Amino acid sequence: MAKYKIKFEIVQPVKLNESFEVDTIKFKRFEDKNIAEMIIEAKNIMDAQEKALAKIAKVSSALGMATNQVVEYFMFDIKELYGGSENRYGNSSIPASLVVQTQINKDSIKETQRLYRLASCNEKLKSIIFLVNTSDYPSWSTLYKIFELINSEINIKDNGWASNRKIRSFKHTANSPEEVGVVSSRHGYSNNKPPSNPMRLNDAITFIEDLIQKWIQTLEKE
Repeated sequence: MAKYKIKFEIVQPVKLNESFEVDTIKFKRFEDKNIAEMIIEAKNIMDAQEKALAKIAKVSSALGMATNQVVEYFMFDIKELYGGSENRYGNSSIPASLVVQTQINKDSIKETQRLYRLASCNEKLKSIIFLVNTSDYPSWSTLYKIFELINSEINIKDNGWASNRKIRSFKHTANSPEEVGVVSSRHGYSNNKPPSNPMRLNDAITFIEDLIQKWIQTLEKE
């Protein structure tokens, strides 16, 4: 196995106010650029790139949930390490996206580290963090997936996190293509009548994000 030093640039408008580290990825400000740097052990350069992209995507999902704006990052430097020497492979320019806010401050860093730690121990939370950072969020279908993931771990109604009426309203609206449209709905067709008093999307987002926070607080107590 060889060792590779791989760097990503996080494109503006995000700005790192200070250096920090999450799961051996070092985030820093260097020459007016936002840099994420890591050391990867891999069989070859292609394997190293694949591992690096998977690793930064995982950390970026936590960073994205801790903050809130879409920016881009790209891999720009790969070096194979030979003891004290390096062999540079040059620019890769592999684009990706994550959700971050304009300023990455101490609170953002702590929240990123907290979410990453919890997600590393819970696959369903990892899935939720990923869903929150997809381009499809916050669609009705994505919100419903998050609801199902949380409810499979802890009974939302029995724990008093939401009334049966609110849960029914959310489900009925999310499952109604006539109400939210075929693209957004979980179903392309439904025999059920659309809800007479549908839940608004903004209310659904608030509902699901409140459930996420309640569940994360529960996980922290375990």
